[in-house]
Amino acid sequence: MSLHNPRPEESVTSLASEIHRVPLGNKPFIFTTIQELRAGFKSKSLLDSFNFAWQGLCYTAKTQRNFRIHLAISALTLVIGVYTHVSLLEWAILCGVIGVVLFAELINTAIELFVDMLTEGRYDERAKTIKDTAAAAVLLTALMASCVGAFIFIPHLLK
Repeated sequence: MSLHNPRPEESVTSLASEIHRVPLGNKPFIFTTIQELRAGFKSKSLLDSFNFAWQGLCYTAKTQRNFRIHLAISALTLVIGVYTHVSLLEWAILCGVIGVVLFAELINTAIELFVDMLTEGRYDERAKTIKDTAAAAVLLTALMASCVGAFIFIPHLLK
């Protein structure tokens, strides 16, 4: 089954009902409806939700070199912020852009894993474009964060 919709008149909801038919590796989904699929992944408690989020963060930190690079640059940015005595507003801006870059890297990882799962190792030009576009989003956020860092730190370093 292709997730590409050749019939634009169909609604997203009707197409979403087909997603549960996509096999995972050699195993077909055991869910018969989207509701059963959602229920199978529903967390039991708020603590479970935080635990799952922590697992995703740890997985990304362990497996994604670029995420570790962003973490290192973030730590360096915080050290420079302490050294240059940035203002409270500048701290808020720095923390915000660091968060956006890490968020973009996490989303990129999720997209790459999902595309890899769907393509099962087969080359697909659309999959390549999806992954390249997600990576471009990370690049753009990192470049913008670098500009923000330069605007904040250069005046402090020139004093």
